[in-house]
Amino acid sequence: MRSLGFPQLISLESFRSPNWPLVESCSRWLAARVEPDALLAGGADTLEQRVALVTHATELFHSRANLKLNGKRIYGADGWAVRELLKVANLLRSALDTPRHDDQLADTDTLVYDVSNRIGEIKQARTLATEITAQGAFLYDLLAKEPENKDHRNKALSRQMDLSSLETALSRAVEAMSSRVDAVREQTASVAASEAALDAKIERRRAELQRAEKRLLTLQKIKPAYQSELTSLETEIASLWDHYVLRYRCVEALKHRLSVLETAQAEAAEEQQAAIMQLIHKYEAEDVLGKLSDSDELDSSDEAKESKQPRPPTRPKTRLRIKTAGGGWRPRPATRTLGAPGDYEDIVQGVEEPVQVLSEGSEGSLESELRLTERVGRNSALSDNEF
Repeated sequence: MRSLGFPQLISLESFRSPNWPLVESCSRWLAARVEPDALLAGGADTLEQRVALVTHATELFHSRANLKLNGKRIYGADGWAVRELLKVANLLRSALDTPRHDDQLADTDTLVYDVSNRIGEIKQARTLATEITAQGAFLYDLLAKEPENKDHRNKALSRQMDLSSLETALSRAVEAMSSRVDAVREQTASVAASEAALDAKIERRRAELQRAEKRLLTLQKIKPAYQSELTSLETEIASLWDHYVLRYRCVEALKHRLSVLETAQAEAAEEQQAAIMQLIHKYEAEDVLGKLSDSDELDSSDEAKESKQPRPPTRPKTRLRIKTAGGGWRPRPATRTLGAPGDYEDIVQGVEEPVQVLSEGSEGSLESELRLTERVGRNSALSDNEF
């Protein structure tokens, strides 16, 4: 760059880091050396200006010096940008080192024309060159046939002309031409007739369209006979539909609540039945244990009395009945068989009165009654809490 005359000094450390101002100045200076009238667009302020500068510089070097540069590397403004710019600098340096001859010195002041704005003329010149070549080939073929055509021409010229035959040929040609003219005139007339028919059809369609539009406007302005009744019925149907939807939702909600209540009642009945069965099993277990303990004591003390008073073969039945009241569901009654009071007079110390328990719930709940006819084998009656 110093040998080319670059005004600034470029050290080896200038491009260790990206140096865009120096790359920009080098690009503009090299572009001015390649094309004196060139002025690169863009700048260093924004990204778009830098991209425009790099793009314009690469296009200029490619069109003027036939050098393909990598715009991405030049935009990096680092060591890779130096390699790209060296291509242009080496080209200019080699131009300076090329020896000059006398004939070359005369051509140094020749003007360089810009043909980029004359691309259309270049394409037209190429087309004309192609046509000239084709016409030249056709002319060459005709010239090759010239000897034969010359003989025919000479024979025709040497032969005397027959005016009658010439007149006949001319008349035939005139008739053929007149027939062609008549055919063309007929075609023109038919085209005119068809055009008139189409115009008439278009006018007729336009008139029909206007009448249809007027009729439509008239129908839109006229109110139907039952429009008011239809509007009232639509309003009534809308209100009835809203009322129906409300009732349907209420019925569904009540059905859901009823199903929940029935489920709760069934669960409560099952729990009550289980408690009753547990109480029955408890009484049976206590009765069996009491009989076993009492029988052991009586065996040792009252053998004679037992021999005199034998026990009956069967025990009198005492029924423990569970009575339910309320809804349609009734639990299965549970019964048991107990001995009669006379069978256990020797071991019974006291007979308690029948115990009756009545439990009442809320409306719709189950009511149960437990009646115990007789109890044997207990020293004291059960309290309400124990029951």
